[in-house]
Amino acid sequence: MVLGRLLALIVVLFSQQMSAEEYVTEIDLLDDIPLVNAGTRLEQRLTEVPASVTIIDRDMIAASGVTEIAHLFRLVPGFLSYSIFGGQFGVSARGISPEFPGHLEIMLNGRTVYQPALEAMEWTTLGIDIGDIDHIEVVRGSNAPAYGSNAFSGAINIVTISPVMAPRASVRAMKGSLDTHDVSVAYSDQLQDFSYAVNFGARSNNGFPDIGQRRDALSAKYLRLSGVYTPALDEEISIFLGVSQSDIERARRDVRGFHVREVTSNYQQLIWKHLLDSGDVTLNMQHSYSRINDDTVLGLLSTSYGISVANIFTQYGKADEVLTSDIRGGFTERYEVEGEHAFTVGENLDVMWGAGVRLDRLESQFLLGDDDVIDEHKYRVFGNLDWRFQPQWNANLGVMVENNNLVGTFVSPRVGINYQFLPAHMLRASMTSGKRTPSILGVNQSQSVTFADGTVIDQVISNDGRAKVERIEAFELGYLGYFFDADLSVDIKLFEERVRDVRYFPLQAASDINGFVFVRKNGLRWNNRGLEAQIKYRPSGQWLFSGQYAYSDVEGLEPEDISNQIPQHNVSFLAAYRPFPDWELSGVLYHTSEMAWPRGSAVDAVTRLDLRLAKKIRIDDWQGQLEVLLHNVGDDYSDYNDKNRFERRLFMRLKFDLD
Repeated sequence: MVLGRLLALIVVLFSQQMSAEEYVTEIDLLDDIPLVNAGTRLEQRLTEVPASVTIIDRDMIAASGVTEIAHLFRLVPGFLSYSIFGGQFGVSARGISPEFPGHLEIMLNGRTVYQPALEAMEWTTLGIDIGDIDHIEVVRGSNAPAYGSNAFSGAINIVTISPVMAPRASVRAMKGSLDTHDVSVAYSDQLQDFSYAVNFGARSNNGFPDIGQRRDALSAKYLRLSGVYTPALDEEISIFLGVSQSDIERARRDVRGFHVREVTSNYQQLIWKHLLDSGDVTLNMQHSYSRINDDTVLGLLSTSYGISVANIFTQYGKADEVLTSDIRGGFTERYEVEGEHAFTVGENLDVMWGAGVRLDRLESQFLLGDDDVIDEHKYRVFGNLDWRFQPQWNANLGVMVENNNLVGTFVSPRVGINYQFLPAHMLRASMTSGKRTPSILGVNQSQSVTFADGTVIDQVISNDGRAKVERIEAFELGYLGYFFDADLSVDIKLFEERVRDVRYFPLQAASDINGFVFVRKNGLRWNNRGLEAQIKYRPSGQWLFSGQYAYSDVEGLEPEDISNQIPQHNVSFLAAYRPFPDWELSGVLYHTSEMAWPRGSAVDAVTRLDLRLAKKIRIDDWQGQLEVLLHNVGDDYSDYNDKNRFERRLFMRLKFDLD
């Protein structure tokens, strides 16, 4: 029924488009269609990309009124953004949404921010403010052929404002519910051919309301330097340096109270780009390091496991003792170098090819069972070509070949074809065979609770020693069209995904103190068929509308039915209105149908409304804005866990930029 209504709307709009075609030339329409490169690494119009792509621009970011970057992805069809704890967030796409989601490639200015120790990313260490973002490109489907293993379900690239375009100085502050304090400052300047910006931010809040056994406060700060050096017209060097530190209070109570996960990170990135007569060459070099401390006192062995002191001595020959652990303590480090060459052959063929090498390192006594540092060496070669074999047709072929010391060599290809039957209207069909290697942790995890001398008491998590790649076969039929001088865009996608051999944690018998252990192994599989749609409409400078809808029909297969872990319906609708040049009123309505969060709770359907009122202010050369944000106008609801009660929240945010 939903698809029928959408198609009916398209028919109506087509009739209006055709009647107006004499007033709009093909060049006018094509110039208004955005260019992206997240889909294939080639710069293409959205009507030429072989994948569904959503762009979250600065207008949408501002109108959303979100206070967490992770929550922006609620504006993407099929994506879920959720709070595991008050300061720990997850983002997933069309699949199960665990505590540590690892099936999305998330990048900041082209630098992957995936952390092997977490098998996900820690959003609090991203090291930017929402106001630093220029736009976000989101590929809504497996993009392993372009960006490799982590892009199993999709890819996100967050692009910050270039120092060349940044205001001379900027100050932002926010205060509100949960005892939230958030401040950031920035300064930018130019020294001959070098433009740079320095950003600092600090934030804190008390997390979800404390109900006795739940406490999850957050404290974080960062320092970032970005620069652009242009020694010649055909050459550009971009530099990104950053450090961040986060203290995330966790909800588990021990004999000392609640413990804190401390994450300290730093990164360095250099991108060199050289323009050629018919293309360009890019070299991307990066290094990142994270140290995690998560010391926890589990309490006395007798108390924690309900065993008498006498039985402890009989079974282990030891006295009762206080058990300690470092839940995810250790360090992760990454070195990566990647080069690519894009060029044009004739008038109808665009080609990109490249290669990269990456070293990931992980050390964690608790997660791996010893103090050894484990390395993953990854090599990859990739390519993509776009062939316009007819004026209205273009075909795309992409492939990624990867090799590492964990699972060997694996290949992820994609083929797509686009038919542009009108200047700004396109039909798309694509097939992708994506592969994902398990992480260092996924292959080597051996997590246990031990006596001080290392004797194992409880083997918590083990692995079967037979890791192999996870696989996804994805099929997509899509339509993208622009109407009314490209003020209105309609994006509809029908998809089918067959997911196989996903790594999971089945419970097995063991000879330890409690008689069971979770064993990592491949085998989880499911099918997902559905529809995604997004409509954006800017009828004038006063109005902005954006509607997103996703429908999933999940078939959970043996050995474990996960169909209830993916919501059937997921909706968001954003509207913004400027009644006067200095005032803006906006709101976002979210709805997610009932689901069961993995390692969380089964929750009822959620409907939430956020409102925002903004007033521009000018003081001499400073352009400012005051915002009042009201989150969750309606009733309280549970987010991920039934103890995470999201109540009504009020924030005030103030910013000033120096022209």
